[in-house]
Amino acid sequence: MDVGEGIHENDMPTMSLSPSQLAAALQNADLLNEVGRLAITDELTGIYNRRFFFEMAEKEFTRAVRDKSHSRSCWWTLTILRILMTATDTW
Repeated sequence: MDVGEGIHENDMPTMSLSPSQLAAALQNADLLNEVGRLAITDELTGIYNRRFFFEMAEKEFTRAVRDKSHSRSCWWTLTILRILMTATDTW
């Protein structure tokens, strides 16, 4: 088939497959986002879990090492962590 001749009957199976493949790809992307969200949040409360905290802490520490202006935010993060650890140890 030359470009511009139009669509032939034998092209139809290929064309009908594309929308279903697109739908499957979009559904897979949505499922991947959902799994990612569930991996970092508590299912019952919806708040972030320990995994999320450690991932974010690692990013912040890396940024603090790279850029000295972020060392203050790192200090606050550690202070809040110590307060939370004390509170959870108390209860």
